Order: sequence, then structure tokens, then C-alpha cells
Amino acid sequence: MHTSLNLAVISFAALSVAYPADTQPPTWSAAPGSTVTCSDSDKVLSFMQGPYDVKGLVTDVCANLISPCLYKDKYPNIVCTQEMKEDWPITAPKTIDLYPNILLAGNKVGNKWALKFGLTPSPEQTDPVTWTKNDCEGYLTNMFTKNASDSDDTRAGCVNDSGSPGVGSVTIGGATTLKGTKIDISFVERTAISSTTISIPTSTATAS
Repeated sequence: MHTSLNLAVISFAALSVAYPADTQPPTWSAAPGSTVTCSDSDKVLSFMQGPYDVKGLVTDVCANLISPCLYKDKYPNIVCTQEMKEDWPITAPKTIDLYPNILLAGNKVGNKWALKFGLTPSPEQTDPVTWTKNDCEGYLTNMFTKNASDSDDTRAGCVNDSGSPGVGSVTIGGATTLKGTKIDISFVERTAISSTTISIPTSTATAS
């Protein structure tokens, strides 16, 4: 059965609102054996002022990697006929560039750099790979709010010793088909894409 998913161009960053920094779902925890690797970069993120706080950035990433229909309260102008469900497929690698405040030596880098997110399912998985909204929000929030030396290594992220969020990757553990899936976060030179507009084209979704 196929249903149409009709989506408009969304000005995501402009819709971000203030949220507490620690935004993991209350019953969510990282899969056992998940590993975090932090990059040695001269740049860090800043959530102290717009366009993004942690919750706003995580919401925009997950809306693009899964479906913006999961966030209808944030993006009320989207028309969704897609079936809402708990588990969402990861059928191929995905990437998205977003534009939070990026600092170099304490100064904003302006329009020169973007934050790239990559999602890659494990090539060793032969069964369909799925994840949930809570998985997406939880792993990303950990990366931006947890210290790399956190004693609970299943919840470690890439906040440096000075308290500034950096970038890196998390390889998901556990025993489900999500095992081996990798989320990469990196600083990249900015392209000509608008800093506040992410285009999600009209697509066809398979209801299951």
C-alpha cells in the first residue's frame, strides 16, 4: 500500500524555540556497546544564542533523517498523509547540512562552515534496519550534551573539557538491526544552500 507524502519547503531554523539542554526521552537509553569517537577539531558549537539550541537542532536533524511529520507541532504547515509508526526504516545512507553557530577560537566563523550529519546503516545487516524517533533524538542529544570522558560510556558524547560541544561519530551497539549503524557529525565548508531553509521534496511513502 502506498500513500503520498506532500511536504513544503520548511524554514526550520526560524522555528526553533528554547528547550532544556538535556532532551533525551525520559525512558530512552543508548544501546549497550555503543561507541563514540570525537574529532580533534579547532572549531566547536555554541548553543548560547540562535539560530539553534540543542533541542531545535536535534529536531531539525531527525525531521530530515526520519520524517517531519513526527514534529507536526513544530511544523504545522506540512501536509502529511504518511502513516505514523514506532519503527522507521533506514534503507540507504543519508546526509544533511545545517547551520548552527560555529566558533573558532571563541569567534563565530560566519557563513564559512556548516554542520554535516550523516546516517549510514551497517553493511553487515541483511535484515531491514529500523530505528525510532527516540533513537534519533537520544543519540544526537548525547553527542551535544555529554562529555567524552563520561564514566557511563554508553551515554558519552563530544562535549570537551571546557564544556563546548564538538563533533564526532557514534556507532550504535545492541542486538537489533540498528547495531553497527553510524551517525557522523562533522564541520564542512559551507555550500550555497540557504542557512535557514531545508527543502524536503514531495515523496511517496510506503505504509506498513
